[in-house]
Amino acid sequence: MDAVRHLGVKEVARFEGIPPKTLLRRLERSRIHLPVDPEDSRRKLIPVSAMSPEAYQAWVKAETCAALQNVNGQPGAAPAESAPLLPFASPSQTERTLLEAVPPAVPERHQAFVDLWSSLIGECTNGSYRRHLGYCEEGILVTGRQTFIRVQAKKYGIGVSTIHQKLKLLKEVNHNPDIPSQQKMAAFWSRMLPKLRPGRSGHSFFSDPENAWMREKLLSLYLTQAKHSSKQAHRLLLAEIDAKQRAWRAEHIYQRPTLHQCRTVLEAVDSPTLVLAREGNKAFYNQCAPYISRKPPEFSNFIWCTDQKVADVRVQDAGHRLGRLTSVSFIDVTSNKWLGCCFAPVLSSDVVMRAAVDAMIRTGTKPRYVQFDLGKEFYNHRFGGGVSRIKGEMLFREALGMWQRLGVEPIKAIGNNPRTKPIERWHAELRKLDQGFITYTGKRPDDRPERLATIEAQHYAWLAGEAENPHIPTIEEYIDAFCGWCAVTWNRETRGYGKYLLGMTPEQCWNAKRPPEGFPRITEDEINFQTCERRKEQVTTGGQINLQVHGQKLEYVANELFPLQGQTVEVLLSRISYRTITVIYPVTGGEASCVAEVKEQYDWVPEGDEAQERMRAAIRAQHRVKRAVKTGIDASAIVSDSANPMEVLQAVESLPSKNPLASRGLFGNAAPPPPPPLGHPEIGSVEWTMRHHRSRTASAAAHRFMEEEK
Repeated sequence: MDAVRHLGVKEVARFEGIPPKTLLRRLERSRIHLPVDPEDSRRKLIPVSAMSPEAYQAWVKAETCAALQNVNGQPGAAPAESAPLLPFASPSQTERTLLEAVPPAVPERHQAFVDLWSSLIGECTNGSYRRHLGYCEEGILVTGRQTFIRVQAKKYGIGVSTIHQKLKLLKEVNHNPDIPSQQKMAAFWSRMLPKLRPGRSGHSFFSDPENAWMREKLLSLYLTQAKHSSKQAHRLLLAEIDAKQRAWRAEHIYQRPTLHQCRTVLEAVDSPTLVLAREGNKAFYNQCAPYISRKPPEFSNFIWCTDQKVADVRVQDAGHRLGRLTSVSFIDVTSNKWLGCCFAPVLSSDVVMRAAVDAMIRTGTKPRYVQFDLGKEFYNHRFGGGVSRIKGEMLFREALGMWQRLGVEPIKAIGNNPRTKPIERWHAELRKLDQGFITYTGKRPDDRPERLATIEAQHYAWLAGEAENPHIPTIEEYIDAFCGWCAVTWNRETRGYGKYLLGMTPEQCWNAKRPPEGFPRITEDEINFQTCERRKEQVTTGGQINLQVHGQKLEYVANELFPLQGQTVEVLLSRISYRTITVIYPVTGGEASCVAEVKEQYDWVPEGDEAQERMRAAIRAQHRVKRAVKTGIDASAIVSDSANPMEVLQAVESLPSKNPLASRGLFGNAAPPPPPPLGHPEIGSVEWTMRHHRSRTASAAAHRFMEEEK
């Protein structure tokens, strides 16, 4: 009977959760013979092997907690003889049973270890493998107890030999006649618990009563708004110990903790405590508050949310260089509908402006509120208004931002808390699109697929003519896939059946939750006028205005500007065409406007939907060729034969894409003939916008608005 644990009927019934008589009738039907307690012949015993798996695990957990209480030296209950007399009655039998059913607390540092092994040992010793016979779990067919142990080892990520070692230890303890049956679990867990290594663990050092004050002092030095590092807090603690040592002289010698021991204590501090102590109440509210509302507005088009995201895909440009794109997207908070976006290699305020323009043009409306990130690209004077310093003077260059001119109220997102931005959950869904590309980079560097390095190596070998083309996606291929996924897969497919969408797609929810007064309409001309670039320039001699556009000087003239020589005027530069600009100048009783055209020698300036992209690409090509003039004859010929950047761009684009002049900016023997050159911009360009067929320029729209105001 020493090798097998036996419990009383009432104790087993308590773990089973049924009355004792019901338990006895159940055992009689199962024809289980119950031995008699040798100390009391009227009392029957039940072996633990006859308990149900759930009751057996509950018994193991209770025995574990009781054993840990004895192992850790926690004070037990006072003997009944020494208990003081209470003025009220002693607890009843039912109350005493409930109190005994509550296991003592497990030390926090052992909680995860105890939960894992108590559950694992219970599963491997209570005969529950019989319920899994014939099932395939974790890729293993359960045919017996040994295969079931292999399944548990794979499930919990533990070696099979480790589980057998623990079961062997349990068997040795149970069959040891020198250990009383009531102390077997205590003896087992005393050997099971991990031992603290003296001198290495911070818990063992600071648990010493003599060093307990050092832990409190270390936390007081670390949990302050001074934001000391763990190394600095360790140095300050050593300085405090040295000061106490000098006060005691040689009468008392203090131990000195190591940096590893201090870090062990500081790493155990939970995040809310750390944020509240080091950053204050506001940061604690922003980062750790559990009561952030997730309820969306009642009507669609009420709040738009925007943020940037770096694509988890490596793409190639026209020169076959590899890089990652940055996108700025807008979504509707109520319907989760994707509204528009813009792509760029580097985030800038101009990219955010282009994304907002794309969203408003696609929907033909504007929101009442817009929630944006706290980055400088989203929150500056171009969007929120403000004052700019120009040549040492304070001028109201952008007194009103774009959102204020459009009548949209901006809302700042809470800092350091992505849960407050609905678009972050949309970005998580967007990762499903990125995972479909062969150059998927993973969510973080640790998750980067191994095949990515192989594909990139094959790409560079292909450029050298030593391997086949791995067909890395191009910029336009990724943008087309992105827009197709957003407009079709996301907007037109059902996302869920929650209480807000009610089984509708984002497109259906956008229309179904339309406000009663309808969407506020906004025309393309008004969008171009409100989002154009505004500058303060001086009218030079001859009534012309000189503008620097991407480093290139352009001259504009108009008859109305001739009498304004030397005066400062406001210039509206369109985002569609550089051929004309709108000039607003003061007159008696108000303001007037006129349209200035570029001079004839600048007739090469592009216009249309991709004017900015073509202009920037031309200037980049001109600068690249100029830098290569000293070492290349072909580049010298191109520069000498061209009179403007557009001719340089056309000459460079006519060269093969693998030609060193067109791709890497170097000179030498040309590589083998490559495929036709790619018809998309380079990674080095500033931005890529969605293509829209606009028939009117912002300058003309601005001129019409000024005429209407008169």
